[in-house]
Amino acid sequence: MQLVALLSDSAPLAKTLASYRHPEFDIRLHPVIRPLNLAATLSALEALQFAGALVIDASYQQTVFGQLQDHAFGAKEAGVTDSITVTPGRMIGDYSFGRAVTAVLRDANWDGRNASAVVMGSGAKANAICRELSSFGVEHLTLIADNKPLAEQSTGSLAATTTLVTRASADPVASTLIQQADLLVRVNPALQVDYSLLGPHLTIVDMEQHAMSELRVQAMNLGAYTFGYHDVTAYQLSLALGTILGTRIEPEAFMTLLHSI
Repeated sequence: MQLVALLSDSAPLAKTLASYRHPEFDIRLHPVIRPLNLAATLSALEALQFAGALVIDASYQQTVFGQLQDHAFGAKEAGVTDSITVTPGRMIGDYSFGRAVTAVLRDANWDGRNASAVVMGSGAKANAICRELSSFGVEHLTLIADNKPLAEQSTGSLAATTTLVTRASADPVASTLIQQADLLVRVNPALQVDYSLLGPHLTIVDMEQHAMSELRVQAMNLGAYTFGYHDVTAYQLSLALGTILGTRIEPEAFMTLLHSI
């Protein structure tokens, strides 16, 4: 049996995910709800022979990052951790959010080569998405945040083939950049999008935590492809669990569980 902890503030979410079953492997996801001593919880993973842990809540991801000595490149760049792999003598943190977004797009046959993308938001998630979209072949990348300095702090390391523009959300040029883009990823749902900019040319990934956000409804009414919070989170969980276990985990079962909440 492969034991993997679920670190979460939400008992309903953790208990729902704990019902996950793999068709081939004996994997058990064990909820750890609101751990009082996170350092002690992490130390216990190896002693109790856990394969690792999924760090579900963003509120824990930065703290867990600070508790670990070893991190994969993605976690180092973002400064947060969403998965922990336990190996003899050490634990390794990783962060798969950016890869989850590009995996959703890849499975939908969205081709990033020579494309133009806009990311709306800041912090670790925006950092990870910008880096992965650049690796995915996006040629023109715009990061829109509450202000320009915040956008500049959130871009991460990009490929030399990607040109980057940073803008404040209030900048009038931001609307033109969205209108000209092939892809819009809204990390921060508080940042508003003018629906008149939408159309069938613009694929939308929206991280608002509703089954169907108004932005996605408006985009779908115009014939656009859209993806939401549950889609990305299902891929994030499957990638993180796959990293811990060293195998590919399909996202469909997680998608079903998330939509059941």
